[in-house]
Amino acid sequence: MGVKVELIIAFLTLLITYVMFNIDIESHKKRGKKSSKELEFFQTEFTEVTTEKEVGVAFGAYGVRKNGILYVNKLQYSNDDIKLLKALKGKYLKKKIILDGNISLDEATGYYFTGEHAVYEKKSGILHITSPFVLYHGNDRMVGSRLKYDTHKKSIEAQNVHAILYMADKKVRESDKK
Repeated sequence: MGVKVELIIAFLTLLITYVMFNIDIESHKKRGKKSSKELEFFQTEFTEVTTEKEVGVAFGAYGVRKNGILYVNKLQYSNDDIKLLKALKGKYLKKKIILDGNISLDEATGYYFTGEHAVYEKKSGILHITSPFVLYHGNDRMVGSRLKYDTHKKSIEAQNVHAILYMADKKVRESDKK
């Protein structure tokens, strides 16, 4: 007794039908080209909070998160110590914000900084301007090659400084005239 040809054809038809419906060739092609984008946003505000309070607020015109790193265009950032920190491009790396292009810091006590490249350490509150900078405070102006500004202590360290400082007029005491 041999196997009938009809049974072989029926078995092969069932096998081919099963394979066609259970293997998705298109999804294998899609899996091969994996996007590294984890998040993409437009005109978005992020609020950083702890269990006790609001830590900071960031706004971005466009941003994308790739491989765990958040890239933001037209970044604006503020917190208790910083009135407004702006840059054309920002990159969040763990507890640091790396800033590039047209950076400006409008500080709550009246200082205003500009530069082209900076790194802001969120935990320590230190802004490192690693490019030539200009600092303004009222009529005072300071130009230098690098700057470190502690937003908590309100202290400034700078390199290669050229400054124009306007001193307030002081009253001369009678004892000083003699």
